[in-house]
Amino acid sequence: MSRASEKMLRQLQLENPAALGALHIPGWSSRERNELFAARLPACFEQIAQQMRIERSAASRNTADDVLAYIHQNLSSASLCVDSVASHFGISSTTLQKLCKEATDMTVAAYVEMQRLSRAYEMLTESRASIAQVAEACGFNSPNSFYKAFKRYYGMAPRSISDPLPNQEAES
Repeated sequence: MSRASEKMLRQLQLENPAALGALHIPGWSSRERNELFAARLPACFEQIAQQMRIERSAASRNTADDVLAYIHQNLSSASLCVDSVASHFGISSTTLQKLCKEATDMTVAAYVEMQRLSRAYEMLTESRASIAQVAEACGFNSPNSFYKAFKRYYGMAPRSISDPLPNQEAES
């Protein structure tokens, strides 16, 4: 019997011990009733506990998927942070961090920054937007904070991505 089942049985006995011992089941002898409590009821509680774990796990996966989708939809918002996401989903920041860590192996802040920087890299390679425009579109508070984060993550300045290489200009 699992700990959860034992805990449920103990809780039942603590909450209503007299009623549990005096329970009369029509057509059952007291020996059969005791067998029910000793053998069948713990197995039933084990099944209930297992089903609850499965449902909780599925709900957690769904919530994690919803959280990640919300982050992607709101990357351009400079106010996107752990507290704002947790508040949006009505969960604690600790629970949010746990969900994100299980889903991405990263903290919320690290995941948001990585997604913003990935989007910025795409924008720099696919458009003629200025670094300030890219920084703003990707939710950075300033071009300077974007520059520092980009250089830390990619090991090069954003300008080196957006500026064509000298031999590319010659080929054009």
